[in-house]
Amino acid sequence: MVVCLHVLNVGGVLWNVNTNDSKLVGNILFTFCMCAVNTFAMISGYVMVQSSSFKFSRLITLWAQVFFYCFVGTVAFLLYLNFSGKDLLSVKKIIKSICPILGNHYWYFTAYFVLFLFLPIVNAGLSSLRHDWYVIILFSTMLLLFFIIFFGDRFGFSDGYSFVWLLVCYFFGGYVKLYSSSVRTKSFIIIFLILSIALGTYRFLSQQYSLPFIGVFSSYLSPFFVINGYCLVNVFSRIKINSNKIVKLVLFFSSGAFGVYLFHENPFFRDYFMSRRFDFLGVQGPFLLVFGTLLCSILIYLAGSLFDYIRRLIFKICKFNAVSEKIESLIERWSLKWK
Repeated sequence: MVVCLHVLNVGGVLWNVNTNDSKLVGNILFTFCMCAVNTFAMISGYVMVQSSSFKFSRLITLWAQVFFYCFVGTVAFLLYLNFSGKDLLSVKKIIKSICPILGNHYWYFTAYFVLFLFLPIVNAGLSSLRHDWYVIILFSTMLLLFFIIFFGDRFGFSDGYSFVWLLVCYFFGGYVKLYSSSVRTKSFIIIFLILSIALGTYRFLSQQYSLPFIGVFSSYLSPFFVINGYCLVNVFSRIKINSNKIVKLVLFFSSGAFGVYLFHENPFFRDYFMSRRFDFLGVQGPFLLVFGTLLCSILIYLAGSLFDYIRRLIFKICKFNAVSEKIESLIERWSLKWK
């Protein structure tokens, strides 16, 4: 969904639509995918909220993974500039492009990096929180988000590109894990479909007739996209897969999801292979627009999964997990000296 969102927006599909039918369908597809980042953060809450141990080695591995993509992307781009005869990058720009946090290339990782450091405290707090208080906190959060629609962000959410927003989504995902809902799966699917179609239609009408509040349909802070993400987490958490082959396939592609994000959001890949490269889909009819966007998104995801699989093999050969665990043990021994 994240890849599809970027194909529509960064790729230029929605910027080059020339018929109302295609524009309407494109906007609906956009709102279908707009909850992707919120859902991704909620899944983190669902998976990790009951974890009582803090693995610093996991954070080291994540940082190394991001550094790998930054380094490989920079080297590949330098080779491209060299062979094409274009001016090379300055030393300062090369250093910033290699360092993920310094260059702020991946906002999600930067925010998640901070969130991860606070997870032991967050998990302990959520696990001990009374059910009624948990509901009050989530309900109050939704009220704040509706407040933002009318009066703007006054709470430091940074339009959803921040550690604070990932923490909010983490709360929602944790709730799904800790407390089972009595709402039927079909109801969650219906809510998701109705909201997505309604939001996409309103976004289309806003572009045609300058209706108010269009910004809320392009922001992760929209309470409607929070609801959509919450619905998706509930739906997928209830799916039971009995086939071992399908389970292995799902694990392969899900384990590479973060790698796919790093792959196609690499600043050089985004600027030279994503930005406005899919304009041609915008001039197609509604069916070809949807089919072409989904096909291109799938191909990018497959390419990213393959690249991340190669990255995992390299890490395995280099025994990086053992290295990260060794670093973790050194940090733990160092920290004990301060007791």
